[in-house]
Amino acid sequence: MKNVLFTALAAIVLLTSACNNLDENLNNSMATELEARQKGLADYLARNKAIGEFNMASTKVPASLYNDPGTGFTTVRENLNMITSKYQATVDVYNDHLSKLSRLQEDYQNGKIKTEEAKQEFESINSNFKSIISTLDRADEFYQRTSDQYAEILTKWKTANPDEAAALEEAASKPGGGLFNSASNAAQKPATNAKKQ
Repeated sequence: MKNVLFTALAAIVLLTSACNNLDENLNNSMATELEARQKGLADYLARNKAIGEFNMASTKVPASLYNDPGTGFTTVRENLNMITSKYQATVDVYNDHLSKLSRLQEDYQNGKIKTEEAKQEFESINSNFKSIISTLDRADEFYQRTSDQYAEILTKWKTANPDEAAALEEAASKPGGGLFNSASNAAQKPATNAKKQ
């Protein structure tokens, strides 16, 4: 009975495709692309969260470091704010194009648009995706450099202020302690492998 039902459903799909004059290669390409971009979104969302958490944690450093213009920390904070906003905005654009791709495939399968129009729109979306991913990659590289700068600044501050650093690290190690080490740890997080061109 299940085999009969499956055969019937398959026949309906084939008939629908034939009636709508679907280009199966194009339809399959859309499905493959959609799956890949959905997987990519999960990686970018995770990376976006990590960057946001690092940016927030970096505000919890000691006042003697935060307020000292000679350390270069002010520039790092400005760059982190910029990266956080840029990455979030670009992930939003990525997600928007993911929705566009999903709607395009649905409309094409339902016969709402013709093959040539669907092909042109698909190529346009793909081109935009490449640009979006390139922007995310550059932002991530800038984040890596900035987090390295932060780690260097923090290490120098600890060396110059060993007593204060030791006290803060002890407090941070206790349950409910401060966030002194959290930004330093976040800076060590490896980049996610979300580069699906």
